[in-house]
Amino acid sequence: MFQLKHLRAIGAFIMSLSAISCGPPGSGRSFESVGLVESTIQPSAEHQVRLLSAQKGEDAKATVILVHGTPGSADGWVDMLAQTPNQVHAIAYDRLGYGKTRPKGSVISLARHAQTVIDIAELATEDKPVVIAGHSYGGPVVAKAALMRPDLFRAVILAAAAMDPGLEKVHWAQRMATYQPLKFMIGRTLRTANEELIGLEAELVALERELPDMTVPIYIIHGSADDLVPIENLPFMKKHLPAEQVCTVTVIEDQNHFLPWNEIEAFWAIALKAAEDEPGRC
Repeated sequence: MFQLKHLRAIGAFIMSLSAISCGPPGSGRSFESVGLVESTIQPSAEHQVRLLSAQKGEDAKATVILVHGTPGSADGWVDMLAQTPNQVHAIAYDRLGYGKTRPKGSVISLARHAQTVIDIAELATEDKPVVIAGHSYGGPVVAKAALMRPDLFRAVILAAAAMDPGLEKVHWAQRMATYQPLKFMIGRTLRTANEELIGLEAELVALERELPDMTVPIYIIHGSADDLVPIENLPFMKKHLPAEQVCTVTVIEDQNHFLPWNEIEAFWAIALKAAEDEPGRC
């Protein structure tokens, strides 16, 4: 007989799984309330991608594409988009498996996620430099995009990026959540996040072999107190990325995983520098 203790156990399990994910805190403001524009692009019959964009000035000199972590959505970037500098046309989007973007199921392949970044850059931007910024899981996504299409991007920003496969640990609750009936009890967003994170280590191992071939300038920003994607990712990036392509490494003392939201001005300053530096050089 199903008893209260069983319900409590399931609740505790879901809470333990939720703690593993790293979605942004957000302010709760809607995109309409800060004047953002919602749109969609459909690069293929299989894909439809929902975008939020902000263009504060008609003289924008660069496009910055923001790629969220696990879980997340374009709405998580509302605060940052609301403070977009006049020189920037900023775009955030729902990654595959999240929000209103199709397909709805989880996508493990970093290459497929990276292709969406490429599609947005090709279909939703004008003839201006494109900087791609990835937070957390979004970090390896933008790195992969730059490796696939180096001609398309001026620079890459790795913000609290999960890059080192050796630091990816799968929690027991994550394995349990792949089995019925728990798989569908946790809901679509958490289920997608869980399946992504379980597959991330293998994807990062494959990405590691490509990183020395990076030709797009890289700008790294990390918090020293990040307990979700630890700062120990930095030595890995310094080891595997070409030194001449790593333009800046910014460590913000005592900052946690959500530095793009807690350090919006610092983040935009790095994005502007990345956009204004000479193509292919720091």
